[in-house]
Amino acid sequence: MVVGKSQKEAEEFFECENIEQVREGNKNDDAIVADQEPALTMEIVDRGTVRTVGVDAKGVFEVELYHTEAPKTVWYFKKITGLINRPIGNLKVYFTAPGMLVLFHGNADEAGTLVPENLPKDGVKKGILGVTNMSRSNRGIMGIRLNDSKEYGPTGESFDGANLVLSLSSITPSKLSFLSKLKEGDVIYVKEKV
Repeated sequence: MVVGKSQKEAEEFFECENIEQVREGNKNDDAIVADQEPALTMEIVDRGTVRTVGVDAKGVFEVELYHTEAPKTVWYFKKITGLINRPIGNLKVYFTAPGMLVLFHGNADEAGTLVPENLPKDGVKKGILGVTNMSRSNRGIMGIRLNDSKEYGPTGESFDGANLVLSLSSITPSKLSFLSKLKEGDVIYVKEKV
């Protein structure tokens, strides 16, 4: 699997294996491979060709998951984004409040048993992502704060309605600017910091 590598690194890998790479999406050498088709090695070998979908590296965010503090919420997040079985997952933008937060699609059915865990106490810093827990009607919605808040969690809920699941590894001004420009339907990519 070359997901997470650059398009150029993927090309070099497949050349060594005599497999044709077809670049899609962002085709630049430094673009990050966010998906490949087929996904399984045996299918790639049988076909002799693989399609790699590249995305701008600015749209791939390294995250620190709160495994100890929020294990159920981390499992939900990984399942919804695809991180449960891939090195890079994705989040589709549902709604934005410029300068405040970005909300991402979730799955209310999967979040139906998402008990409150790792709730904010004194406030939420920018760059923290949370999930609306089962105590609210919008359960499963995920959101990230673009500013600090002493009143509301990452999904715009009061503190008892949002489980904190991760933080961005570094929330630089350029990353904040990128997040602030997102609109409904846009996709960002996440990978777990090692």
